[in-house]
Amino acid sequence: ATLNKADINVGTRGRNSFYIIQLIKQVGCENYWVYRRYGRVGEEGGKTCKYFDCFSDALELFEETYFKMTLNEWDDRHDFKKKPGRHFPVELSFEDDDSEELVGITSTGEESNLSMRLCKLLSLIFDLSMLEKTMKSLDMDTKKMPLGKLSKKQLQKGFDCLEEIEE
Repeated sequence: ATLNKADINVGTRGRNSFYIIQLIKQVGCENYWVYRRYGRVGEEGGKTCKYFDCFSDALELFEETYFKMTLNEWDDRHDFKKKPGRHFPVELSFEDDDSEELVGITSTGEESNLSMRLCKLLSLIFDLSMLEKTMKSLDMDTKKMPLGKLSKKQLQKGFDCLEEIEE
């Protein structure tokens, strides 16, 4: 599960944190790990990995952690209710289809209904070459990062929020 918490009303820089939690099973035997990575978006953050030889114990830690971070049960994740001050799930896509474009934003220079300030902000956010340069400067191999990409549905939710802000 990839979770995020954003609050622009906290401190001088706001809060934009992530929390990733995975339950991992070793192939061919009954070894399990609950891996957690967390921190401020754009920074390395911290990580923990706890070993279990029993699936139910690993699942219990995973579900307790998910609830603690979101105030939602793991089994109810498809009917997620966002809670104030808590993390919420970020939908990722692992498909290898780079041809999708965010609805309402063109990369061809066509005129947009968005304000110029918002268009400039979005072009900075989605500047892949800047992201790759930053990642390389941090000695991170982007080809080996199985992070996926935001799903089209998640991008559309973000776009809808930006449109609401603009209005």
